[in-house]
Amino acid sequence: MPVTASNMARNEKTVAVAIGDETLNITYYPNLVTSKMIAQLDDALAGIQVALASLIKTWDLLADDGSIYPIDAESIEALGLPLLLKISQAIARDIRPN
Repeated sequence: MPVTASNMARNEKTVAVAIGDETLNITYYPNLVTSKMIAQLDDALAGIQVALASLIKTWDLLADDGSIYPIDAESIEALGLPLLLKISQAIARDIRPN
């Protein structure tokens, strides 16, 4: 059966990100990563929140009220830069492990 771009885009991977003594599990769409998005993930000041919002399908990050923290650019932008860098680096390493 032929492969379509839309089928490939729906592929998912999960990566674990160590945050202190805890682990943040993130399911994302690896086939949505483009060279432009890699540049955004590598440069924390160039739209990293937009890139992560489009890549992340689910995560187990919780808001203060115990609900799942929203996965949208505005909410992600409110998170600390060290966390965003850890997440983007984990995804980048997972996609290109060597």
